[in-house]
Parts: sequence; C-alpha cells; structure tokens
Amino acid sequence: MEIDRILRPGGYWVLSGPPINWRVNFKGWERQTKDLENEQISLEDLARRLCWKKIAERGSIAVWRK
Repeated sequence: MEIDRILRPGGYWVLSGPPINWRVNFKGWERQTKDLENEQISLEDLARRLCWKKIAERGSIAVWRK
C-alpha cells in the first residue's frame, strides 16, 4: 500500500526476488512452495485491486505499471 501511495500514476514498480519466479528458485530460498505460491497470488491480487498492470516478468524480476 505504501508503494501505491508514493508511486505516481503511470509509474513503474520493479520487484526482484521472492516470490517472483518461485517455481524455479524455491530450493535456494529455503521456503515451502505453497508459501511462495500463496505470497505471489496475494501480491498479484493486491496489484490488480490497485488497478496496476503487470507488464513483464522475466526470471526473478516482475514489473507493474500504476
């Protein structure tokens, strides 16, 4: 929510690391797959409710546009 507050309309938010690309990296993060999957689902649901659009996801980096 804080990112939404400070990000200007049309701005970009770049997230790198957990939970992005959890299916490939979960072993190195020493976390349960279900936890990471739920974390990514929650994150993407919040972004959708804030009317952000996910514009890219490559490797462990995801980019949303407000």
